[in-house]
Amino acid sequence: EAIVGCVTLSSEDNLFLVTQSGYGKRIPVTALRLASRGDIGTQAIQFSSKTDNLAGMILAQPNQSIMLNTNNEQKLLIASDEINLLGTDGAGNKLVKLQSQEIVTEIIPLDLMSN
Repeated sequence: EAIVGCVTLSSEDNLFLVTQSGYGKRIPVTALRLASRGDIGTQAIQFSSKTDNLAGMILAQPNQSIMLNTNNEQKLLIASDEINLLGTDGAGNKLVKLQSQEIVTEIIPLDLMSN
């Protein structure tokens, strides 16, 4: 187990989650329950395979660009508003087509896009 992200949230915020196999989704913070110390917590994303892991988690802000990096140096730029807002069930949408043995390694929030 490893920590892949940490953010400060308010009840109006959304989280953006991406798996190493390239699936991602935004979820409202209200879909998560507040846990106490020792609780197992809430599973916010379902993995597409047993070998998949969470690549990262960031605060999804409106009009923001997000860059996904892979271990093969592929870069993908996504607008946060293009990612579906879903609940905690399911793996989300396939965000990037990966080659064999390629995984998403990093999620980078970029400056807000100008309108």
